[in-house]
Amino acid sequence: EGKPDIVIAGKRVSFDNKDDVLKDGGKVKYDPSTDTLTLDSAFITSTNGFPGIYYFGDNPLIINLIGTNTVTGDIENSEDITSHGIYTENHLIIIGNDGAELNVNSSDIFTDTKDACTVGICLAQGVSIDIDGKITINVQSGDVFGTRDISSSIGILADDNSISTSGGAILDVTSPEPLPEDHKLWDMPNVLITPHVSGGYHVKATHDRII
Repeated sequence: EGKPDIVIAGKRVSFDNKDDVLKDGGKVKYDPSTDTLTLDSAFITSTNGFPGIYYFGDNPLIINLIGTNTVTGDIENSEDITSHGIYTENHLIIIGNDGAELNVNSSDIFTDTKDACTVGICLAQGVSIDIDGKITINVQSGDVFGTRDISSSIGILADDNSISTSGGAILDVTSPEPLPEDHKLWDMPNVLITPHVSGGYHVKATHDRII
């Protein structure tokens, strides 16, 4: 029988380590029978060029939150330079107890030679994310520093109609940016959109899109 299809902080989950993946007293547990990843006040910082959480299973991934949790992805070197906090190739469901929190970050990138992109949560094409419960999710992409014109920082990268939440959302970064006037997000009563103010417009590509 093969290993579960999930890598956490650069470490492949196995049936031997699933109850204490990072050897931190069981703050990160994975149940392969339900594809549920439980984070209990976990601090995940990836290495070896992996996202903080990388899932490539055949079933939806459930992330169950307890307490305050932080996930940070490493820089992945490929044709372009990228960094993902969470990357999943199947649907993502995030649940948790009341007051639980998830902070997702991608790493800063410094480059003058390659195009670069940082993404907090990245969903493969056709994949959806569902957020349920009285939980808070803060998604922050890293910054891109350098002279390349083709670079971007994105909080959640997903197809249209692929994000649902029983609560509400505040979006500071969108793709495309700025959003078209007829985009459905403008009409959602539980979504507040701000004009990419958190980054201070210090990336030229962001400045040119917004200002």
